[in-house]
Order: sequence, then structure tokens, then C-alpha cells
Amino acid sequence: MRKIAFLILSIFTISSSIAQINSSTKSKNQTELNLTLSDDREILNDGIIYRIEKDNQTLSAHKNGKQMWKTNIIKVCGKPDVGNAQIRYIKLNKEKINVIFGKHSFVEVDIKTGKTKFLGAD
Repeated sequence: MRKIAFLILSIFTISSSIAQINSSTKSKNQTELNLTLSDDREILNDGIIYRIEKDNQTLSAHKNGKQMWKTNIIKVCGKPDVGNAQIRYIKLNKEKINVIFGKHSFVEVDIKTGKTKFLGAD
């Protein structure tokens, strides 16, 4: 019985340590978010937070607690032909954020202005 209790306690301690490591590095050097694999919703880069809002359709940028811009990908580009009308993936590049919404629809967002450009779908 003691061995089982020790084993359970050890597993709990290890999993808690791993969770703390993951949460402390959540958005430090991250440049992409895949909502199908993670619950993360923010990328922090050069003091700017790029956030996928709760509606899963809106992308926004915040600096020093103030919103710089906000764009609703679905309203700007329209509903996708295939898949749900929500953001699935974002990747931060030097001047743009590449976004995949629906199943195979692609968008580019300017990181300074939030200007959204539909690139197409496959």
C-alpha cells in the first residue's frame, strides 16, 4: 500500500513540475499557435502580445496593455468553403502573421496595422 501511495505521489509531483515548466514558457519564444493541439491563445514578441480572441475568429495585438489593432478574420474574408468559421493556426513572421482558418483557407495579417489580406484556399 505504501509503494502505491509513493508511486501516485511521485507521478503527481512529476506531472505538476512539467505543467509548471510548460506554463512558464507558454508564450515567451513561441512564434506559432496551433489551436488543434494547444489551448494557448497568445504569442509574445518584442513586447507585443498577438492574441486569438475567445470567439476564435478575431486576432488582435496589444502593447503595454493597450490594443493596437483588431481584425475579425471571418468578417473580412468570409466563411470558409470547408471547415468551421474559426482560426485554426497562426504563425508570426517578421512583418506578417500567417493565419489558417476553416480547413484550408489562408490569410496574411500585417503585424503593425492589422491589415488583413485573403490569400486563397486549396
